[in-house]
Amino acid sequence: MEHTFIKRAVFIIFHVIGIYCSDSQRVIERITNLENRVIDKLDKIDKRLNASLEQKDGHVSVAQETEEVDLESVQHIREDFTRLRTAFREEKSETARIRREIPKIENNLISMKQDMDKYCMIDLNKTEQLISLVEKADEYIQTNLALQIDEINEEQKAFHNEINEDQKTFRNEINDKFILVREKIRIVAAETEENIRSVVDNSITLNSNKGDEIVEQVKFNTRKIENIEMLVTKLSGSLEHLFGYDTCSDARNAGMLRSGIYKLLPGLEVYCDQTTDGGDWIVFQRRKNGEVDFYRNWKEYKNGFGDVNGEFWLGNEHLSILTATRDHELRIDMEDFEGNRAFAKYSKFKIYPEEDKYKLDVSGYSGNAGDSLEFHNGMAFSTFDNENDKYWSGNCAKDGHGAWWYNICHYSHLNGQYFNIPGKKDTRGITWWHWKESYYSLKSVEMKFR
Repeated sequence: MEHTFIKRAVFIIFHVIGIYCSDSQRVIERITNLENRVIDKLDKIDKRLNASLEQKDGHVSVAQETEEVDLESVQHIREDFTRLRTAFREEKSETARIRREIPKIENNLISMKQDMDKYCMIDLNKTEQLISLVEKADEYIQTNLALQIDEINEEQKAFHNEINEDQKTFRNEINDKFILVREKIRIVAAETEENIRSVVDNSITLNSNKGDEIVEQVKFNTRKIENIEMLVTKLSGSLEHLFGYDTCSDARNAGMLRSGIYKLLPGLEVYCDQTTDGGDWIVFQRRKNGEVDFYRNWKEYKNGFGDVNGEFWLGNEHLSILTATRDHELRIDMEDFEGNRAFAKYSKFKIYPEEDKYKLDVSGYSGNAGDSLEFHNGMAFSTFDNENDKYWSGNCAKDGHGAWWYNICHYSHLNGQYFNIPGKKDTRGITWWHWKESYYSLKSVEMKFR
């Protein structure tokens, strides 16, 4: 908050000498806007800390039930969060108190300005000399502040993405640049002090002492903010390890080598396959016993259904979000009732958002099951209540008793009806044509991406 004092110091000098510089006023207004934006960011941090604490309490409750968390570590983190929130609110309260002191100083300066106006009426020549000196200072201030404002604007853009690092850079830039401006202003004030000492000596002494006190308070508060930032960074690292990862690959890099359910940072629970073909796979579909009915409507396929430990569909909306950035691989493992296994792997896999009907984008086949998905590339997803296939006289989802990226209608149909009958061939079943060269109904299948 030290830039607040610098802004006030510049404002004091202009009032003392009775000069109104429109360009300088515009600079001050821009600094005020920046100040308000920083304060808004601090308020948002406070709200996010409150929300984060509530969210983590919820995660801890769930974790306690499953006995998957160190209660002592969780309690320490809770206490750190509480101390952090208390320190942050105390800092806001202290900053507000300092801001309330500023109007008192401004009232004294108004009185000083009135005395200066009277003095300038008596000795116009001396006033013109003062104006010349201040104009030089103003020119210097405008040049340096214009450069500084450009730098601050650049920092503000990055602030939204990396708040801790950008806040520190922003504060350091303010300190370095404005200290130079403040020193220049003090030099100009020293050169003019002898001419105005008889009028404003007492006021200058009073407000200078008050200003030094505010500077010391701001420096102390700045150190408190730095300590808070360090604590936030430390807690964020601990919570990431305890409550979630960005991907299954991040979990693996953190030493989580077993396959099982992991929580991603947005709060989504997924099954990570950490053993097949190098691991890091997010499983989004599994069929193995027919316990879950896959003949579902559009909304259910959008949000997902089933048991992540058993048969399930992760949800088209989750798939579109998780595959939206960078390239992903797709792998499909399948098994027949005789115990034979095969797989199909694709180097590119993406699901488009709902406005594109969760369109499938897949290519780059390899494996030993044959490519039964190329026929469906570029097709929208279809359910019995939302038909998007190319079947000219019927509804592929209804006819096939399933849901898929139907064309006319399918060569693969992994969300079809489960037939627990070895050797059964049926277009409504869980089929992969190019492995069996028929609509053989498979025993199990699992779809995953990384």
